[in-house]
Amino acid sequence: MTLKRMAIYTLVAAGPLLLLTCKPDDVPPQMAMISPTEGETLMVGPVTIKVWALDKESGVDSVEFSIDYKSLAWATFGLDDTFETTWNADSVGPHYVGAAAFDRKDNFNIRGATVYIKR
Repeated sequence: MTLKRMAIYTLVAAGPLLLLTCKPDDVPPQMAMISPTEGETLMVGPVTIKVWALDKESGVDSVEFSIDYKSLAWATFGLDDTFETTWNADSVGPHYVGAAAFDRKDNFNIRGATVYIKR
């Protein structure tokens, strides 16, 4: 008996094979904007942007923060499923503060708020 046949015989003799199937992860992360909130008026200076993101299938990989649709920062670690960064708000007027949470399978969810910056 060759080594190849012996290996096959051993597998067959060990019992039925267990076949595992994996369901594809096509569910985006759950997400909520914690701060700032829609319509909030803030002063020029540092603004903390905080979101909650959770993905039970593959986990949250990262969160991208943006101001007026331009990337501001990335966070790859969140404490208690919250991710945050600081924006130095130096321009008076309305601004869109956004965040996109990505899971490990590249699904994503987006949240945002329009805020008003004043002096």
